[in-house]
Amino acid sequence: MPSSQVSDPRDKLAYRLTPEIALQYGKLAGSERRGIVITSDRNPSSQMMKQAAIAGIVSTGGNAIVLADVPAPSVPFSGIDYQYHFNITSLSPNSFSGLEIYNSKGAFISSMDVFNMTYREMGLRYPDYSALGTVTHADGQNAKSNHWETLKGKVQDCNCQVVLDATYYRPSKMTAKLLESLNTDVIMVKHPGITYLPALGETELQDLARVQGTFRNSIGLAINSDGTR
Repeated sequence: MPSSQVSDPRDKLAYRLTPEIALQYGKLAGSERRGIVITSDRNPSSQMMKQAAIAGIVSTGGNAIVLADVPAPSVPFSGIDYQYHFNITSLSPNSFSGLEIYNSKGAFISSMDVFNMTYREMGLRYPDYSALGTVTHADGQNAKSNHWETLKGKVQDCNCQVVLDATYYRPSKMTAKLLESLNTDVIMVKHPGITYLPALGETELQDLARVQGTFRNSIGLAINSDGTR
């Protein structure tokens, strides 16, 4: 099968989340006995999925850290020690919710990691349910302000164009707005399959690479979708 036709397991998580799946992934992540940050929107579906994920995390000894009112791209700037970040969100108030899983650096975990997680349960011996984990609630305002200050620090000395990786829509949309508020000239670079963001074509990207290779200061900065790298 051509690689272009291979489905990504993350797509199923994003659009077909059920309480049972949220519970399953919560149990799998919680069994590693580390911190798992959970964020969600206010959609009733998202709230239900969030409670299922929390129940799974706690049942296998994990520590669920619930962040309120914080965008997913800002979570890496929270200063919290965690292994995974579960972001439960919906596309519209009337749609079902989906699950996005990030690592501690703010990047999507690989499709292979998601694929492997679904098979871990077969040979996994969960801890006794008497050894429950914990649930803590934290304010996300500090994460948002740290995110802003970090981006500001990266671009304040840059008087050239900034290239932004727009492969992932939601985090790059937020980052673009922050950069725009800093009066930064942004070039959006995206995956060819994404049609709802303006960006450069492949030929233009090649030209851009040649320009950067010839004139080292022609582009001031290149950052990923959420501005963490």
